[in-house]
Amino acid sequence: MGDQIEDLFVVSRISVGYYDRGEYLRLRLADSTGKISAVMWQGATEAYESVRSGDLARVEGRVEAYRGELQLKVVYLSRIDSYEDLNPEDFLPKSRFSSTELIERLRQFVDEIRNEYCRNILEVFLADEEFQNLFRRAPGGKMWHHAVIGGLLEHTLWVTGLCRAIAPFYPKIDRDLLTTGAVLHDIGKVQELRYDIAFDYTNQGRLLGHVILGDELLRRYAAQVEGFPDELLMRLRHMLISHHGDIERSPVLPMTLEASLLHYIDNLDAQINASIREMEKSSDPTREWTDYVNLLGRSLFTKPIPRWHAPDSDGEPDNGRTDRAEVDNGEIETELPD
Repeated sequence: MGDQIEDLFVVSRISVGYYDRGEYLRLRLADSTGKISAVMWQGATEAYESVRSGDLARVEGRVEAYRGELQLKVVYLSRIDSYEDLNPEDFLPKSRFSSTELIERLRQFVDEIRNEYCRNILEVFLADEEFQNLFRRAPGGKMWHHAVIGGLLEHTLWVTGLCRAIAPFYPKIDRDLLTTGAVLHDIGKVQELRYDIAFDYTNQGRLLGHVILGDELLRRYAAQVEGFPDELLMRLRHMLISHHGDIERSPVLPMTLEASLLHYIDNLDAQINASIREMEKSSDPTREWTDYVNLLGRSLFTKPIPRWHAPDSDGEPDNGRTDRAEVDNGEIETELPD
């Protein structure tokens, strides 16, 4: 509160509002540390003519409070045309996990696959260095889930680990096929999204979408594996093009056990990740509820769980919680799911 701000931000959202004295701007500004709402009362018309969503801008203003949250009152807003010398990671949030360690865990999953065709297509995928450099940095989405640098790799690993953990409960499921589909299910997002100083869709992403783009990449990798079975390719393609699970977003519905399980686990990880992000948004630690989340159709209860249980042998209360991973400086300390 009260800080004077003069810095560079990505304008992640901008729109015009009206009040009794004319127009004003409603803004959402972002950098690697997070996002903040902003409002500009003077010079709104001129600024709106030159600044668009996704632009990098120089911003001057003062931090105030609005409805219990911090808000920036902007007095100056100007678009930055050239940012080649700037570090994109100054403006985009980043996964808290090490991409090197995540990709190594993914390689371990691949090494455990017994089906040689499934293992070979994933080895071809991992050997594509140009693509892997992009895959390690790509976000998992523009806004809703895993919208961070490295988010796609993080989401892919969680989905793959969950698939492998759950598959033994259903003996009819082909675990190798499921693992392969899980690793490859979102590879089209590398081409669907741009992630230079802002997350947005590419022209390919808008016109084709990551489902179609991913299917094209899958067929390209399969063509590099000698004798890759036609039916195996068909089953993998079906997993990719049906993983959203509804006709509005996928060409077909999941019709195999592996495609069905992939769909549910993909959605599980996306929704939980987004829910955690919404619960961590507020800067007020006394708030027990999030704002209404449109995509969920509800608010979320954020009050910490009381320590009901008796202390464990080390004298610390045991509340029955298991952390997925303990992180120190971005490094994973505990095992990810096998």
